[in-house]
Amino acid sequence: MRTIIIVVIAGIIAAAVFMLIKNNRTPEHLGVDNGMLASLPSTPNAVSSQVESEHRGYIEPFSLQNGTISLEDLRAIVQADEQAEIVAQDERYMHAVYSSNVFKFKDDVEFYVNEEENKIDVRSAARVGYSDMDVNRKRIESIRKAYEAKQ
Repeated sequence: MRTIIIVVIAGIIAAAVFMLIKNNRTPEHLGVDNGMLASLPSTPNAVSSQVESEHRGYIEPFSLQNGTISLEDLRAIVQADEQAEIVAQDERYMHAVYSSNVFKFKDDVEFYVNEEENKIDVRSAARVGYSDMDVNRKRIESIRKAYEAKQ
């Protein structure tokens, strides 16, 4: 019985260390490649405007009012959130990392200005875990509400 308890505790510690390492490592596949943000993981903890509308992870893109002004508006909204840190940005792309208050779980949020289609594509995904309890969807919709109020 004692051996089983030790094995279970060791397994829990190993899983926690793995999640901690993965949570603190920026995914290598982020960014824009030929106008596309990264694909969604198979887990239900992410949303993207670049998947089929029937997909469970689909979320509407943001409307593009004026490319530079729109992305600047989004930057201001993200910067105002104490849970967010912008880690990469240029004139058409922004990557921010959001950290949860208690456990510091990290989510990667990306915006890509697609001028050809008059929209701003968005992707938001948890780094670890299976389900995010719709946190990424709610975050993007909250940002959308603030963005639309500025337009």
